[in-house]
Amino acid sequence: MQNAIAASLSSQAAASRKFEPRSWLNDIVVDYGPTDVMGRLFLKADTELRAKGVNFAFAPLEELIAVNRRHSDSWRPILPIFDPACGGATPENSFALLGYDNDGACVTAQAARIYTLTKNNLKEEIESLRIFYADPARSRAEGERMEVSAPIAERIDGRVAFVGAVWYRPDFRGRGLVNVMSRAVRAYAYTRWLCDFTFTFMAEEVYSQGVAQRAGYANTDWAVMMHNTPVLRGNTIRAALVWTNAENELEFFRKFLAESDTKIDTVVDDRTANQLRIR
Repeated sequence: MQNAIAASLSSQAAASRKFEPRSWLNDIVVDYGPTDVMGRLFLKADTELRAKGVNFAFAPLEELIAVNRRHSDSWRPILPIFDPACGGATPENSFALLGYDNDGACVTAQAARIYTLTKNNLKEEIESLRIFYADPARSRAEGERMEVSAPIAERIDGRVAFVGAVWYRPDFRGRGLVNVMSRAVRAYAYTRWLCDFTFTFMAEEVYSQGVAQRAGYANTDWAVMMHNTPVLRGNTIRAALVWTNAENELEFFRKFLAESDTKIDTVVDDRTANQLRIR
């Protein structure tokens, strides 16, 4: 009995323990990609984010889910792709980057996960719901299904990264964060996993606002019909499959570095690449 009480108290203490973020640059290792491009991109992205009042940090996937639940008034439930409990997400195949204001409150989020598709293409992986769940038969809700008519999905395989769980607290929207965060998250996914393709699902109403272009996705294919998914139970979302390949990504990263901002570039030049570990 005493052991049970002690275990319960320990569990409660762990649940209430506040996550303490630290700069994401402390945890970046440049494994793949041109080191001059990747190193400078991370420094520039960090400098721009700080100028916009955002301090980036890696966070456990459980923290991502907790933040999502705390902000349900401005953020729909995230896909189980990033849920360790049912989605098969682990620290090895996934990461979450959260942005904090100067008071330590979370104001933005984004995450990525890698899939290695050697036997199936992306269409098969999505429609089987293996993209969502470690065990779809056990975890899917009644009537939950995905229909993919986007032609490219049948031709995507290899090392495929999904980027999602995108959120900006309402008072941090309109600050130009999309352009910077998309590059930061996708660059880290690329240098960590050497992705052949990167993709996401983008709801039609979001796509119509030009978000895919601002986020730098080079290609769009229609459509992915999301029926009764956790994002919107009891309803269907028509989404675009927006994607890039490795060549697109490197061009996307270089374009970011070519965008001139004298103040930002001066700060980046003053910062040292020793902040990053390059293999």
